[in-house]
Amino acid sequence: MGSYVSALLSGLEDVEIVIAGIPVCDIPDLFVHHAPLDQRQEAEENGVLGVRTRELFELVSPLSVTPHTTLENRFIFAGSDDKVSTPEQAERLWEHWGQPGIRWFAGGHVSFFWSSEVAPFVDHRLHKAGFAVLDH
Repeated sequence: MGSYVSALLSGLEDVEIVIAGIPVCDIPDLFVHHAPLDQRQEAEENGVLGVRTRELFELVSPLSVTPHTTLENRFIFAGSDDKVSTPEQAERLWEHWGQPGIRWFAGGHVSFFWSSEVAPFVDHRLHKAGFAVLDH
């Protein structure tokens, strides 16, 4: 949930740089994507999913705030094969944020740890924003 909180916080506070890694931006949509049909139907029948739930989640959604962070200091990295936080989640945040720098890597939800692309992307962005970069 780190990217969700970071993306939301960037719209509530003055944050110098924000990097949303493997972002989630719409929890109800993610539930619909992952839940089997019978669970989705039961959730809708019991009022757990629907317009009211979406309205509640909009109050705390990164898609409901505009980042205070400049476009040049907003970044996203996401896995093109992510089955947990789908690529559509990253694309929606990317669109909402005004299409900032994004790094796609061939991998899933936790495989960014082993990606040869993600760490250099993050390091470069942090360095350009004036932060010291640690050796890996």
